[in-house]
Amino acid sequence: MNGLAGKRVWLTRSVGGNRAWEPHVRATGAIPISYPCLRFELLTKHRVDTANTVKSADWIVFSSPRGVQAFHDLGLKVSNLQKLACVGAATAERCFDLIGESDLEPECETAKDLAEALLDVGVWESVALVGALRPRPELQDRLTQAGKQATACPVYMTIGSNEGPPPASMHSDDAVLLASPSAFESLWRNCGLPQGISLISIGPTTSHAIRDAGFQVAGESKSRDIFGLLEALEDICA
Repeated sequence: MNGLAGKRVWLTRSVGGNRAWEPHVRATGAIPISYPCLRFELLTKHRVDTANTVKSADWIVFSSPRGVQAFHDLGLKVSNLQKLACVGAATAERCFDLIGESDLEPECETAKDLAEALLDVGVWESVALVGALRPRPELQDRLTQAGKQATACPVYMTIGSNEGPPPASMHSDDAVLLASPSAFESLWRNCGLPQGISLISIGPTTSHAIRDAGFQVAGESKSRDIFGLLEALEDICA
């Protein structure tokens, strides 16, 4: 990815998330700038309700790797009779590592695609949707409209965390990697965005949030990971 040599690339995940992405950015010759925009809190007060919902569900759906991690950290369990589904390959990989293999293949990259895939398989009645406190409604709405019992099970809360000034001034020829609507909203609220800066989205949901705020999406990843983001960035720099 020589087209990225010397380009400043802003990382806007959590502290740990940025740290994990920095080596991949450096490997392209680009210069990573870490500006943590997110932190996460476990929702321990919801644990009992979530455990009861999960226990009675036919399907357990994880919408993000963070949701899988929070589910695991809360000590929640699934039974051998229940089926697992994930939004995105990264979520499925984390689910495989911590909980078990996804029963729905291939993993769908959007909530909308996953809803349709679930409705196409077998006979079932209920699903526990494990994720953030205020998830986007597409998955739950589609399944409910189809007559399924779809219950949101919040296991973590996303909080904007860039409390101090950025480590450098943003330039119009910089690029920003955005892995969630929350990261974009936190960055925009606390830092502002110069005209012409390249906003690279990890997927349709994040792109929608960027456009809703009146900004252009310079590139959108074809996969929900750092490699897809960097490929999208290289495409616009070529």
